[in-house]
Amino acid sequence: MQNTQISKVTIREVIICSLIVGFINLSFFYLTKDNAWVSDDYPYIYSPKLLNLINEQLFYFKEAFSYQENRFIPFYWLSHQFIPDSPTVWHAIVVSFYFLSSIVVFLLSKKLTADQDISLLASVLYSIHYSITIKSLSWNIFYGHIANALLGFFSIFLFILFIEKNKKIYLLFYMLLIVFGSMIYESALIFPIITFCFCVMLRKKNLFKHLFLSLSPIIIYILLVFNF
Repeated sequence: MQNTQISKVTIREVIICSLIVGFINLSFFYLTKDNAWVSDDYPYIYSPKLLNLINEQLFYFKEAFSYQENRFIPFYWLSHQFIPDSPTVWHAIVVSFYFLSSIVVFLLSKKLTADQDISLLASVLYSIHYSITIKSLSWNIFYGHIANALLGFFSIFLFILFIEKNKKIYLLFYMLLIVFGSMIYESALIFPIITFCFCVMLRKKNLFKHLFLSLSPIIIYILLVFNF
């Protein structure tokens, strides 16, 4: 069985992709920039700020790990206290995450297909599926799914670099990003499974070792849940 070659990505290709998907995301942001805080946004966003104000503290940390008994997403609760008061500013940040994840989709596709046109198409299609992710992109409190898309796709890219260069630093950051994302929303746990599939597609040496390492963030997350 012949190994699939991992393609190189040039700066020029990244710039072209950035201009195209950047225009798409700027257009979407212009059309949706006035989305205000709604319903659940207020208690989630302002309660942490009031808590810090009452306790005369800059931020809380320990409380986030015991806030909700049936879910282990402490970084989701931690991040609320740092969300800016302006819904427009926060929406711009969320759309920026979405833009960056579109770029990483291009990088992943180029690595796997070695075809610039297919990779640009994949990135553009991901960018314009805004309508599918409308809840995450327009309802401010569901930003975690967009953050996880960026962390998840970038972690897969790092794992491919680990396979390509065999440097453990890439593996370390792959694990850290997935575990960090899973403590924002559990949706991050899907990315080790996607990475697993990429390992099978690449069919490089030490396949079983890479398959196990790709799924290791799920094991780490489960251990964390049981310990907290």
